[in-house]
Amino acid sequence: MTKKNEHKTTFSKNLTKLLKERAISLRAAASLAQVPYTTLNEWTSGRSPTDFHAVARLAKALGVSFEYLCIGTEKSTPISEIPLDAIFNEKETKFEGIFKIKAIRLTRKEGE
Repeated sequence: MTKKNEHKTTFSKNLTKLLKERAISLRAAASLAQVPYTTLNEWTSGRSPTDFHAVARLAKALGVSFEYLCIGTEKSTPISEIPLDAIFNEKETKFEGIFKIKAIRLTRKEGE
């Protein structure tokens, strides 16, 4: 006797898990990612994807990286390697006026 998830790929398991965690239906995910519903249904049933552009759109719609959706791991990027323009959008004004900014260096407590 085979188990229900035994034939599923890592991709399929990750996709099913993400949809469940986010409470997103297959139809809603298909619409968000512009992927046919039947394709998503096949992917959640265990079929491996062949259209990686569709997988990339799906990952973006689900708020995860392509790598995480496909193999379940995230590449950790040190904060020092992330360019500031990837974090801050200079075109969008969030604050206006005159500000006084105080920077405080944080250090570890003894014994930690």
